[in-house]
Amino acid sequence: MLVRLSIKDFVLIEELDLDLESGFTAITGETGAGKSIILGAINLIIGGRGDPSFVRSGASKTEIFAEFEVSLAKEAKLYLAQNDLLDGDLCIVRRSVDSKGRSKAWINGTPVSMKQLKEVGELLLDLYGQHEHYSLLRPAVQRAILDRHAEAMELCELVSSCWKSWKETKELLDRALVDQENYIARARHLESTLSDLSDLKFDIAEWSVTLDRHKVMANSNGLIQNLGAAFDLFSGPDSALLDQIRKVKSQISVATEYDSSLSDIGKEVESLDIQAQELQRSIRNYLDRIESDPRALADLELRIAEVQRFSRKHDVKPEDIPAFFARVTRELDRLKSQSDLESLRRSEEDKKGEFDRVASQLSAVRRKAASQLGKFIEEKMQSLSLAGSKFKIELTPIDSPGPHGSERVSFQVSMNPGSPLNDLSQVASGGELSRISLAIQSVSVAHTSVSTMIFDEVDSGVGGAVAETVGRLLRSTGFERQTLCVTHLPQVAAAANQHWRVAKGKSKNTVLTEVSVLADSDRVEELARMLGGLRMTDEARAHASSLLRELNN
Repeated sequence: MLVRLSIKDFVLIEELDLDLESGFTAITGETGAGKSIILGAINLIIGGRGDPSFVRSGASKTEIFAEFEVSLAKEAKLYLAQNDLLDGDLCIVRRSVDSKGRSKAWINGTPVSMKQLKEVGELLLDLYGQHEHYSLLRPAVQRAILDRHAEAMELCELVSSCWKSWKETKELLDRALVDQENYIARARHLESTLSDLSDLKFDIAEWSVTLDRHKVMANSNGLIQNLGAAFDLFSGPDSALLDQIRKVKSQISVATEYDSSLSDIGKEVESLDIQAQELQRSIRNYLDRIESDPRALADLELRIAEVQRFSRKHDVKPEDIPAFFARVTRELDRLKSQSDLESLRRSEEDKKGEFDRVASQLSAVRRKAASQLGKFIEEKMQSLSLAGSKFKIELTPIDSPGPHGSERVSFQVSMNPGSPLNDLSQVASGGELSRISLAIQSVSVAHTSVSTMIFDEVDSGVGGAVAETVGRLLRSTGFERQTLCVTHLPQVAAAANQHWRVAKGKSKNTVLTEVSVLADSDRVEELARMLGGLRMTDEARAHASSLLRELNN
């Protein structure tokens, strides 16, 4: 649940810190005082669209902080854990929007995307705006309400997954039927390419050796000439390197007889003599091994030309041929599977059968839940002065099943005794729709995963005894979930466990929105204002005090 809310430089709010409690909290104040501004800030913290107009005049940015207690919010806690955002039982959300409209968000100190913020927000809090009840007219919303009540969300996901798998397989089959000739032609081309590869017998290690050998053999004359000259330097008539080293060794040996410390130099010269002899032998061995075989060179050049012809034909570098082989093999396997019509037909039938099976399960679960939920909502509607009204959830089979199953979910109502049931969109007025929405939310509260529900004037269009019933209903909803409601009705506000008053104040000639948490005596004054309008009378105070006692018992 939402335990703390801090708002800074948001529209008319300079700075506001609020501690929230469980139960039902009423938010009241004169028209234009800024009640909906608070809800706008809350909407921002759960992923609503940012806008530079939110930034208070004279400020560079607006910042909203919200602290949620998530120990009982299982879905929210699981999401946070899966995304490495969990930090104990608290979820601290921060959102900022600057004067240029740039928006940033953090969850437990970690930067997150707006998509992540919205996903977390949907698991933490439901916000019902002034016209939110009109969303009830959408079939998707009606279906979701029924599925949540039926606790069928996992089954819904399975149906969607099976439908997607069936659809993808059916599309493959349809494409295969249309493009069968193209598939066959492409497969033949790929088979020909693989045949060329097989004939080539290409091996990357063998190719590397071939290139190295060709380089040596193509330059064998130059190698013989250069290494032969180097060999002659060791013992040739012009420069006998070995003789020179031995002369040095002899001179050092004589000098050592006079100074024994020269023995180390003598050892180094001895080592140099040995190394020079080994180097001479290595050059001689290489000259003995080197090939000057025109036929072997021709064979190597023939192999290189063969690989290069293949590379040009298939536009692939020789070193990339192994990867090219793997790619061609994969594509050929895919084409064969796509052009195997019989296999595709069997797969499509299997996928459709699996979808039909799980969709049938979902239909059965929905039928059972629809009957129960319809009765509950109808009872709530009766308590909200919609006497004689009827409510039913209709499930109508559809010709083309889809990701949401095999039927259309429709909320049917009759607002007058004897009138036939019809679609909600064709029957209910704005005020009636508001009360029907409240009835549905109060019934559905036990099946929602969020722990906080906020209503903006859900009581519009009602008054008198109905308003008192709405207040009691919101109070009972508060027992299940933390509930906040912006209201103009004293009967609704009097039923609240906590009461906030929103008013306009001034700071340095600037109009600002301020929020006060009301004690009981202050609540009487606020309720009296709501009852009596501009004139504050003792009668209004007495009525307010009586209303407060009655609705809090």
